[in-house]
Amino acid sequence: MNIKKLDTTETYIIAKTWKRIIARIFDVIFVSLIPLIIGLAIHYLDNKGNQESWQLIIIFIINIIIVIIYFVIIPWKCKGQTLGKLIFQIRLVNEKNQDLKLKHFFYRELFLVFIPLLLTTSIILFMKLTFNENIATINSNSTLNSWLNILIRSVVSFDFAWYCGIMIVTKIDKYHQLFFDRNHKTFVINKKPLATNKRKILTNVNDPHIHLVYSQPGNINDDELENINSL
Repeated sequence: MNIKKLDTTETYIIAKTWKRIIARIFDVIFVSLIPLIIGLAIHYLDNKGNQESWQLIIIFIINIIIVIIYFVIIPWKCKGQTLGKLIFQIRLVNEKNQDLKLKHFFYRELFLVFIPLLLTTSIILFMKLTFNENIATINSNSTLNSWLNILIRSVVSFDFAWYCGIMIVTKIDKYHQLFFDRNHKTFVINKKPLATNKRKILTNVNDPHIHLVYSQPGNINDDELENINSL
């Protein structure tokens, strides 16, 4: 159990890797539903039954907007939590347990979401605009399609290796931080603190006790201390 003492009176437990991974998977599935529904609606409402380039561009724009809102705007406004983090009771904070700025969320999601998303989407648009090929209907009957198949598999392999690397680094790091978390000194912690350090109220030994007055066991006044030091 990794414990992080933030610059506050609370002590927090660093969120376990499996909680972060499952919360992220939940977020990705949830945020993919709207573009998926819109894409299916456009596909089945189109009389041609074929996905046109403008349809892909619309879905791409909608997807980017939804991702920005869900992974950047919402956690910025909701104290470092998405729906997945809320369900698993974890959140993203800095070392002072303060809310992060908008740029911190954008920079973080640039590596977690935007780079793989933009790469994959760009390949799909490239295939459609250049060769008029859909990823769902492509086959390897021609030399061109064979090269496109290799390109698609390379992108999928890159995405898989990308996220595997993120999970491995997150697991082995002491505080489960990635390089951008260390750069901005951010942590994913359990929402509730482990303990609260209460202030201790110091009292003067010469002050009378509320019940024992001056007859307090083990209480030595200043005069008696001076006598002891003079021995």
